[in-house]
Amino acid sequence: YIEYTGSGNAVLNISGTSILRVAQIRRSLFLTSGIINYSQGESGNVIIYGTGASSIRAKLEIAGTGSTFRMSGSPVLTIINGGGTAFGDLYLRPETSSVTGGDIILGTGSSNQTFHIDAAIYLNNLTLNSSGSANTINLMVNPLLLNGNLLINSTNNILNANNIDVTVKGNFINNGIYNSGTNNTTFSGSTQILGGTSSTSFHNLTVSPSVSLSLSRDVLINNNLSILSGSLVCSSYSIEVLGDITNNGIVNSDPAPSNGRLYLHGIALQHIGGTGTYGRIELNNPSGVRLTSNISLTQDLIMTSGILYINQYLLIMGANSFIQGSGFGVDKMILPDGVFSNIGIKKFFSEGYSGTFVYPLGVSGKYTPASLVVYGTGTGYVRINNINDIHPATISPLNALNYYWETESSISSFRGSLILNYDIT
Repeated sequence: YIEYTGSGNAVLNISGTSILRVAQIRRSLFLTSGIINYSQGESGNVIIYGTGASSIRAKLEIAGTGSTFRMSGSPVLTIINGGGTAFGDLYLRPETSSVTGGDIILGTGSSNQTFHIDAAIYLNNLTLNSSGSANTINLMVNPLLLNGNLLINSTNNILNANNIDVTVKGNFINNGIYNSGTNNTTFSGSTQILGGTSSTSFHNLTVSPSVSLSLSRDVLINNNLSILSGSLVCSSYSIEVLGDITNNGIVNSDPAPSNGRLYLHGIALQHIGGTGTYGRIELNNPSGVRLTSNISLTQDLIMTSGILYINQYLLIMGANSFIQGSGFGVDKMILPDGVFSNIGIKKFFSEGYSGTFVYPLGVSGKYTPASLVVYGTGTGYVRINNINDIHPATISPLNALNYYWETESSISSFRGSLILNYDIT
């Protein structure tokens, strides 16, 4: 082992192609204070075996006022054997740090190992590694912060977040198990990938890359999804959300018949909003989904079950966006507040479109769809809102329907018809 004291003179510098093999790098067994200047750069390689290490100290400890931890270039720090102590296996709480590169690898070989991490600083790449063994990482106190990639390398590997937040600025490749607990997982890099051979489950997921986060597997979010910036690229994969969605960026999915979509599948009322745009959305929640802002779709809205409560907000459907589903009625429809100040559904059409577009609108207890039959049209939109009241301009209120529709169109060339359905109950 290497032991350092509190003198302030301890310096450990591994650089070039140097290889340091050691059982443990630790503070004194009799004092929890210590000062060390630890620097690992270029291709310097450190292997901490952990065999014969003190059970009251971590395998690698860089902590205390005056201590520094630096990694740059492409060095590798490997801890082979875990064991866990009051300070874990990797205990990094230096006064200052600078981590711009390098890989930290926990585990190797075929024996099952459990590692505990407490790092109060940003690390670069972190890998949970094994060769036929079931290795585990447990987070202890501080959030896991990575400037680089997170790799869970094989099927039997497990990362237990223990309800502690995780932030990744690189790629997250999950070939094993990620147990998020009740934490928040954040992607805040540039161009990032969420992939691997395993489908990943999150509690809360925050997406805030400067460019994009792209999926290569299906994802389950047990609570809320927040897209703060950039693009969330579903491609042909599904993001199943059981809580609320806030989108201030862009959600992209492949054109039909791709399965790529936001899939709202909760059991309680869900909410969806934000200033961003959406690709394909599927609603499959008998308790319904409520808008908290105007939303715009570039691809289909699939209504499998439940009511979409748009209330006073506007649902914008792009030229390639259509409403899919069957069996519409009082338990499955799009429901504004039913007043004139509402905005309803605005559907855009491309030049030469021909077909029937149904606005599956209604109010509580009444399903009153509008069917727009188009034989040919120019570009533009048709907006329809339903009002659950007598038209204010009627001259004979006793002979008027207690219901009317507001329509607005920006199309200059149109051939077709509009059929409005009234519920007499």
